[in-house]
Amino acid sequence: MITIVVNTCNEWKEYSSFRLVGVYTNKQYVDKLLRKLIKQGSVEYNGTSVARDSIDELNNKCTYVDLNEIVLNKEC
Repeated sequence: MITIVVNTCNEWKEYSSFRLVGVYTNKQYVDKLLRKLIKQGSVEYNGTSVARDSIDELNNKCTYVDLNEIVLNKEC
């Protein structure tokens, strides 16, 4: 299972500035959140389509937000 952790942060993405926004298992919810934050002016986005970008691309194209993709494996 892939989990995406979303934090707001300062321009330089310093760990001390991180504020947890949410933890998601669906990229569509992350896209919706990012579009909302961009519209509010909380996040700057230097791209053309949030939905088409991967998590890594979004992380590089967005300022004031940090996205971390984590793979969770559960063994039974």
